[in-house]
Amino acid sequence: MLKIIIILFVAAMIIFIEYPTIKQKNIKSDKVSFFMFLIIGIGINLIANINIKVPSLIKWLKIVYQPISQLVASWLS
Repeated sequence: MLKIIIILFVAAMIIFIEYPTIKQKNIKSDKVSFFMFLIIGIGINLIANINIKVPSLIKWLKIVYQPISQLVASWLS
């Protein structure tokens, strides 16, 4: 529980320190990318600290490309 509070506190400090400079630039894409990467980073850190098992990306790629591989193999044989 303490790890989660620390992660959220650090995220709040990052917003407190970095957002005013991003706001001064007044570029919407900078604001969107800043918050997008911040939310992704917070999410990954929270998942890692809660010990949720996340499937490997290789497993997802194997699930997606295995039927395609079998189809191409059947064409070539």
